[in-house]
Amino acid sequence: MRRISNKGYCLIVAGVALVSIVIALIVRTTIKEFTFEDIATEEYLYDPYIDVEYSNGAFQEVTPDFNVVDESEYILKVQVTGSRELLEGTVKTQIEILDVMKGTLAEKAGDLYEPIDISMMGYHNSISSFGGYNLLKEGKEYIICVTYSPKLQAFMYVTPMLGKFPKSYDENDYLVIQKTDDKESQLKYQDYNEYEQLFETQEMKELYFKTYESLWK
Repeated sequence: MRRISNKGYCLIVAGVALVSIVIALIVRTTIKEFTFEDIATEEYLYDPYIDVEYSNGAFQEVTPDFNVVDESEYILKVQVTGSRELLEGTVKTQIEILDVMKGTLAEKAGDLYEPIDISMMGYHNSISSFGGYNLLKEGKEYIICVTYSPKLQAFMYVTPMLGKFPKSYDENDYLVIQKTDDKESQLKYQDYNEYEQLFETQEMKELYFKTYESLWK
């Protein structure tokens, strides 16, 4: 049997990688505009706890005494319009602004950058987010704590873990689950897509609901 040279092997590997990238680009293009249902039923590996230090300064670190209300430029009551666009490393979601609780704003609609990275590499689909964040649910009213980026012409969370607070929720919408580095125990997004938020610790969950009570009082 004829053996493949190192050069030939490298060319084969490079060719497979190129095909995978092309497939990923095609898939990404076809769902540039998408709905939650597009990712809710497919199998994606899920990492909900990307450290905010990898956000390049976009998000603040949460400490036990962190006050997101003080740190927010705007606090808004919103709901999703149904229009979403998949971008590199984020999902741009159009929101209807129902009320301005902090800040001065005349607009009745805007774009929100949700910190969800959806990666499709053909053989390796994955979803990752910061601070246990999950996408806004359509048909629900939220309070969001945000700043505004003139460069992006969009709202961004001060910190994803304390970013959104639904007007109504069920106790099963939230879950405390620790991060694991065990590949065999890696989370699957379809098992967690219905949750509003995940927390690494009970203390983080308590801080979230302390903030929740101060906003929806």
